Amino acid sequence: YYSDQFRLVFVAATATVARRITPWLSVGGGVSVPYSDTESTTQVRNPGNDPDARLEVTADGIAPGYVASILVEFSPRTRFGVAWHSETDPEEDVEVDLINSTLLPDDIVIVTDGADGIDTTLRTPQHVDFGLYHEWTNGWSASLDAIWVEFSRFGLQEFAINNDELDLPDSGFKDFWIYTAGFEYPLSR
Repeated sequence: YYSDQFRLVFVAATATVARRITPWLSVGGGVSVPYSDTESTTQVRNPGNDPDARLEVTADGIAPGYVASILVEFSPRTRFGVAWHSETDPEEDVEVDLINSTLLPDDIVIVTDGADGIDTTLRTPQHVDFGLYHEWTNGWSASLDAIWVEFSRFGLQEFAINNDELDLPDSGFKDFWIYTAGFEYPLSR
């Protein structure tokens, strides 16, 4: 079975500073502190014709992340920026419960105690943001943005029970790009 219930709470606080180094170059940096709290419930087949059991996995953790950026001003109307956000890899406190199982009590303990060696990190992937902005003399402006996300390192994991043991299949997430474009024209000046 796949997870049939999933809850995620993700909160992050970020503090940054920036400084103009030259008339055309600014640099910035900062620290981000994300907190995650997850709960996943998966139905587990009981032997025979008994109703399914539930495997509940909860995890929460906190970890520091970092931000670095540069802004290059080619002219007062044109600028290009790059911002890097590091991966965060919180140390998770994990709890696994097997509820309404007809397995032998010793087998249930093997499954629930198996959480001690499992990496359930809700890792947030690093990403790099690129942005280009230009404003024309008539008031029009445009922006082009691209964001690369290293999603192959995303830390969301499915759980299963096979032969009375926890099984952690490969998630198969892939890196991806996001592209956006924006245009603006003031209605009044």
